[in-house]
Amino acid sequence: MNNMGAEIFNLSWVNAVVRLFTLFGWALFAVGVVGAVFEVAIEAQSGRTSIKGATLNVLKGFFACALIGVVPVELYGTCRLHRHLRTGTSHSRQAGTPTGCARPDYALKSAADSVSRR
Repeated sequence: MNNMGAEIFNLSWVNAVVRLFTLFGWALFAVGVVGAVFEVAIEAQSGRTSIKGATLNVLKGFFACALIGVVPVELYGTCRLHRHLRTGTSHSRQAGTPTGCARPDYALKSAADSVSRR
């Protein structure tokens, strides 16, 4: 990706695509909740009501919708940070600190350790 890394998620068109899929997920969740309510109502007429199962499915759908736009972005940034810390390389303006690193002292120590092992 031409050394773009996690910065790609700062681009406006990428944010728009992620937002589009997040909204699409919420729309599907709303349809699923309506379907679950009707399913419980129909099963209640026959006496086989499983409110616990329907509630768990709605809860799982809620978590999926809430995290679909967050988790992939954060995982991509974390994997990129892990690769920088493991190899000891740096592509930032500050020497020895990988882009997006929250702990520069750890990054400097990791880079020094990798150089001393060679």
